[in-house]
Amino acid sequence: MRKMGVTRKFLTSLIVFLLVSTPVANAEVVNYDYSVDAYTEFPNDTASSSVYITADTQHRPGYKLSDVYISWEIKAGDKVEVWFWDGQAEELQAFSITPSNTSVRNYKVTPPAGAATGQIVLKSGSTTGNRYAWIKKFDNNYGDTAIFLDPTIEDDPDDPDDPDDPDDPDDPPAGTDLSGVIAGINEVKGAINGMSSGVITELQGVRNQISSLTSDMNQQFDAVKSRLDVISDDVADIKDDVSVIRSDVSTMKNYLITPRSPSPLQMNALPQPSMDSSVPDLSEPYQTPYTYNRDETTFPPAEFGPEPLPFAPDPEVMPHDEPLMADAPTTINEPLPRDNPRAIDPVTKEEPQQMDPVNMEPPHAVDTPITRKDSLGRDNPLTPQTPLTPTPPIAPGG
Repeated sequence: MRKMGVTRKFLTSLIVFLLVSTPVANAEVVNYDYSVDAYTEFPNDTASSSVYITADTQHRPGYKLSDVYISWEIKAGDKVEVWFWDGQAEELQAFSITPSNTSVRNYKVTPPAGAATGQIVLKSGSTTGNRYAWIKKFDNNYGDTAIFLDPTIEDDPDDPDDPDDPDDPDDPPAGTDLSGVIAGINEVKGAINGMSSGVITELQGVRNQISSLTSDMNQQFDAVKSRLDVISDDVADIKDDVSVIRSDVSTMKNYLITPRSPSPLQMNALPQPSMDSSVPDLSEPYQTPYTYNRDETTFPPAEFGPEPLPFAPDPEVMPHDEPLMADAPTTINEPLPRDNPRAIDPVTKEEPQQMDPVNMEPPHAVDTPITRKDSLGRDNPLTPQTPLTPTPPIAPGG
């Protein structure tokens, strides 16, 4: 039961993941009314950068840049670069090119893995004149496409190869005006984009409903799985208890059916104490004299130097005292010979004293107890005296 529940949950999660993560067949195409370009007219310009592009305007996780199409109108020696960052604003490996063709449209650049944001950068060379580099469009990993406008390229009067420069005598005649056709195509494109947006909105609604339904199903499956896990744990506990009871019953059965014979009670004898009545040896070992192996002490020779400097010497002249002649070192006499240790007489053991025997005196006879002939009786209680009669008071005038 548990395995079947886990399998159903896994299949449901897999189906929902495929529905949510798989891009729709009709991807979204967004036309922006601005250009993403880098422009400079100064030579040896370090860097001129454009605005940033992002794989998703809502910055949702999982959206990455897949293809970026760039164009340029530059001078010889210019460099075009595209910088990339991931979703955590960490800089990735940039694309860099120094093209030999100074006029290119829709050059495809493949971003590095994980790129979510990009920017085009233009670095000019030593040639003077206007130069442009811009991002025409890009695709993300969900098939969405973003299209930007081309920048307005101003006429460069210093460029003899510009066909739109009226001052150039060798320019070809102007072509047919196709602005009306382009406007019609843009109108049709806008209508198609509107229809695509409606279809995408409907599909997003269906996707949201499927996601809600899948979430409810997952919650129900989780509740059922939790209940089954509790039941499975209870069954496992009961199985363990039954195994313990079965083992105890088997042990009791084996004990009861095993025949046994009576055996006498074994007791070890008590230990018997032993005593040694011999007298230990009281003699001492032979005292050998101690021999010293130390070398005789020698003093180092004395070295005398000049006397200490005065406390407040003369600032101009500071003469030193004449060195004193040191006395000849004293010769140490030969060391006195050491006396041998005095011989100690051995200790002789005295004879043990003879103890006099103790004569026990006979016990004293106990006196005969005194026997009272007549028992003492209890005395009669004391009779209280007659209370005193008060003297009558003296009558007045008597």
